[in-house]
Amino acid sequence: MVAAIGAGHPKWNLPNNAGEYNNTPASTEFFRPNGTYLTEEGKYFLTSYSNKLLSHGDQILDEANKAFLGFKVKLAAKVSGIHWCYKDDSHAAELTSGFYNLKDRDRSIFKLFM
Repeated sequence: MVAAIGAGHPKWNLPNNAGEYNNTPASTEFFRPNGTYLTEEGKYFLTSYSNKLLSHGDQILDEANKAFLGFKVKLAAKVSGIHWCYKDDSHAAELTSGFYNLKDRDRSIFKLFM
């Protein structure tokens, strides 16, 4: 991962222990209780991944702003609700979608619309 190299962690890469489509969080090394997602490397990856989602949202809103400049319109947006495995501490379904929503994290995605 180029960003990890730039941050001084050349050995960090994309997680290869997050399981596959039908795995439950507890059956993977990444999302299990006290899993890789809680390590410095895991947090770095999830932050980087989430920041890509936020950056994309900023770009979309910037383009909408340009398109409607000078017009009085109200914009609305839909943020997908991802609720499967929600009660699992890892919130694996949200994390794999770019929503970095853990107990000790804010919900940055919603700040885009404030």
